[in-house]
Amino acid sequence: MSTTTTNPGGTGTPTFPLPPDVRTAYEDTYAKLQTAIESSADPVLLTLLNDSRMAIADVITADNQYRISQDDASFAALNKKFTAANDSLKTLQAQMEGIAKKVGAVASALAAVNKLVSLVPHV
Repeated sequence: MSTTTTNPGGTGTPTFPLPPDVRTAYEDTYAKLQTAIESSADPVLLTLLNDSRMAIADVITADNQYRISQDDASFAALNKKFTAANDSLKTLQAQMEGIAKKVGAVASALAAVNKLVSLVPHV
């Protein structure tokens, strides 16, 4: 994971993830090198083109891996938040179930009181 900024002169280490314009430039260059490889029969030139293409492929692969690791880290962070939220909801659910049982018991007692009051109006 590099934190070095991209050097406009081309001598710096690229920052990951690659900025979109830099990634596009790598992908375009890779494609053009591939086209040049397919149209060349010169063994020396083919070696140079293949070496350059593979070096660019390595950068694109590193960028892909960085993006995947970032996605994994983001997912892990979100998963922790989901787990915490679900744990909190389970606690709330248990408390509400307890309250509902108490309310049910109070409602039952109130029904008994109402019945008694209706049967014996002077109580």
